Amino acid sequence: MPPIRVNVVLAELTFPIRVEGDSSLAAWVRETYPISRDGRGAAPVHVSWNPGRGILRHDGRLIKRARSREELLQFVEWHLAGEAIRRWRPRAFLLHGAWIARGRDGVLLAGAHGFGKTTLAVAMALRHRWRLLGDDVVIVKPGGTVRPLDRPVRLKPGIASALPEVRRLPVGFGPWKAGWPLLVPLRAFRRSSGPAPRPRAIVILGPSGPSEPIVRRLGEGEAVARLARFVMNFRDRPAEALERLASLARRASVFHLEGGSLARRCAAVETFVSGRAS
Repeated sequence: MPPIRVNVVLAELTFPIRVEGDSSLAAWVRETYPISRDGRGAAPVHVSWNPGRGILRHDGRLIKRARSREELLQFVEWHLAGEAIRRWRPRAFLLHGAWIARGRDGVLLAGAHGFGKTTLAVAMALRHRWRLLGDDVVIVKPGGTVRPLDRPVRLKPGIASALPEVRRLPVGFGPWKAGWPLLVPLRAFRRSSGPAPRPRAIVILGPSGPSEPIVRRLGEGEAVARLARFVMNFRDRPAEALERLASLARRASVFHLEGGSLARRCAAVETFVSGRAS
């Protein structure tokens, strides 16, 4: 197969990729990411696959070798996300969280690893017809405006026990059989494009559980202090980060949500944009 150039768009950035050896790789890239246009010429990211041997390079430098196609796709996604984070890091703050929306109302879900951000975000999309705009990193710009790092959603097999609806997603489930997460394009969760959302609520998640969920509204000082724990590049510019988070907290109500089943957590999120949360 002759080399194919594909221009991936990720978080307002363009990444030209050269794909060799397997046309299905180029098809996967086009299906997984927004594309600006295809064309000819040099591309810094080079992906090649021959049976049993995959290679990922950047500017000629070896990044990863892969022994399976699924492994190679994971490395490509990981590398593109890492490059987007690297390029955004000097000019924005990167908050570990998910970004969902209903109409113009956006809700940011933040919390420690394992507290269910992805499961809750996917449940809101599949069960309640919200838009899932990103489930990993939210970019906080000057003035407290936000946009997601719109990488594919990574779903591990365990999510199917809590959310069996994921098995109806229009994707192949081969990666689960090979021990890898599914990489699901964000458009699989979007009922429509919709308007650009504004931050209506920020939800800091604690661990889930069988009890009734406990919801507490946070004041600006406590909200900023808690959110700072989830800013990936907080130590780069701490004073500016606190100012940026304070601006965000003034634009959106901030809640702490702990306990509760998945269904009850979804119901709580609905109250955050309906005005019924206290």
